[in-house]
This record gives sequence, C-alpha cells and structure tokens, in this order.
Amino acid sequence: MNGLLMHTKDGRYTSYDDVCSVPVPETTRSYQPLPNETLIGLVRDAIKSRIGYPIIDETYGLSGKDQQMFGVIRVGLDSSETGLSIGLRNDYGKMLAAAIAGGAYVFVCDNLCFSGEYVTVMRKHTTHILRDLPALVSHAMGKCPVAF
Repeated sequence: MNGLLMHTKDGRYTSYDDVCSVPVPETTRSYQPLPNETLIGLVRDAIKSRIGYPIIDETYGLSGKDQQMFGVIRVGLDSSETGLSIGLRNDYGKMLAAAIAGGAYVFVCDNLCFSGEYVTVMRKHTTHILRDLPALVSHAMGKCPVAF
C-alpha cells in the first residue's frame, strides 16, 4: 500500500483548505504548535528546491477531533504509481511529533502507523520547532532519490 489510510472512528479524508482551517492552539512555555499550513508549505518548498519534480497530487485527512493531520504528497512526472511520495503528520493535541517520511512507498495511517523507505524525520513541538524544522525538512528531501 502506498498512501494515506483514514479508518479510525473519527478519521476522515478532507481537503487542504480544511486541514489549514483547523484552529491552532496557543503556545505555552514548553509547547510550540506548528500550523498544518506551515508544515505543508515547508514540504512543498523543499520538494520544489531539492527534488525539482512537480507535485502530482495531495491527499489529506483529519482525526482525533480534527487535532491530528495526516497527508501524502506525490511527486513525479505523471500519475503512474512510480515516483516519490512524502508522508506528513502533525498534531495539535500534544501527543505526536510533527513528522515527514519519504520514499517510493510511504504509509500514513490515522492509527499512527507512519513509514517511508528512504527517510523519516520527526520533531517534537517544543520551543524551537519553527526554527529547526525548515533545515530538517530540506535535509530530508535531499536524501530522497530524484531519478524516477
């Protein structure tokens, strides 16, 4: 299986606009939320600058009373099964680290299964996530193969 699976009781497939419209929780002394839109934007920018192939499609879902976001962005030259997929997850509920996974095959599920064959990067939602994540995402995209 390659892609996103939403099957838990409150999991649902949804649009980019829906995942970006979920209210971002307040920052605390030990918790820095990462807006879904920011994470997706970082991945899109890294795909453009580090991979150089177009985005073919994007699939998103929400779970956990809309506090957990899951997604898969497919990159390549056409809509065939070959290419590169980038899995994403984010959590406003303070349970899961923000994460991306890359590979020809990725699996992202709202039951918290999350894997990619080339690279997986996770970062807790602590004070400097907004400072650290751009470099982590860019480095991870650099580890993904670009020849399809």
